[in-house]
Amino acid sequence: MSLEKHIISILRAASLSDSLPSGETIESPISILTLDGYLLAHNDHMADLLQQKHATGHWLERCPKLAINLVRDSFNQTINYGSNTITRPIISANNKVHLVSPTKQLINIDGFAFIFNSTKIVQEDIDTNVVRLFSLPTSRPGCHKDQLN
Repeated sequence: MSLEKHIISILRAASLSDSLPSGETIESPISILTLDGYLLAHNDHMADLLQQKHATGHWLERCPKLAINLVRDSFNQTINYGSNTITRPIISANNKVHLVSPTKQLINIDGFAFIFNSTKIVQEDIDTNVVRLFSLPTSRPGCHKDQLN
């Protein structure tokens, strides 16, 4: 992470500190991803949402095709500006589609950049008409890194 991006990230975090109430528990899905979009860790709430016990895979595996550019742009904006929030559909392992609003933040862990993702669930198991609009991904797991650029 460049010095400029680190400063921007710190300033954004500081600007939020006075406007948010102090938290006591984490009741929402959270996860940590690589900058390339691979899921490294998640809490039990995210595991329930994704229907996935172990943190594994790439965001493209959980993204309807029509939302891919939106999510790709969200990752790029997070990397460039330190944080980003969008509203988008997400697909769980049992092929149910949920509408979520993840907030991504660029974080530093032991000198390496990662993306911390806290997710607000807007609606679970959204209507089948939306599922038809946002068709399921067709790419094979493990073949996603080239699609990010």
